[in-house]
Amino acid sequence: MKNMSVNHIDSFDQLLKKITYHASTSVLEKEKNIFIFNQTQKFFLGLGSLSAASAYFLAAYGKHVIEEKNISTKSKQVYQTAKQFHFISSIALMLVPLSKKPLLTGSLFLSGLLVFSGSCYIYALLDSSNYSMLTPFGSMLSVGGWLTFLL
Repeated sequence: MKNMSVNHIDSFDQLLKKITYHASTSVLEKEKNIFIFNQTQKFFLGLGSLSAASAYFLAAYGKHVIEEKNISTKSKQVYQTAKQFHFISSIALMLVPLSKKPLLTGSLFLSGLLVFSGSCYIYALLDSSNYSMLTPFGSMLSVGGWLTFLL
């Protein structure tokens, strides 16, 4: 009976070691695979980083140059909106690798950023509403990008 108890403890220790090994191995494998991106995902992550840097630059430009220019209050508000959506879209581009369809998601976010923020920047900097009709299409493209996370 005593011998059987020792075998049981040895078996339990071996079982515990196996469970611990397999649990730690699967955790390590999961940690390794979290940040393995394909070329498309890397592209949009890098593009999002560059976009965020340019948004930061345009925010500083707006603070130091736009504020001093003699442009309408409406143009200054539009510039603020362009800047905010530029930052949000930059973060969205950096989230593209988490999407199941990164090419579609990234393309929609990038197009939305260029059309929405681009038309707003043009409106604000040139004090011209010639391109403001494009702004709603940029919004729709960005919303489409967010909706691709449901696929």
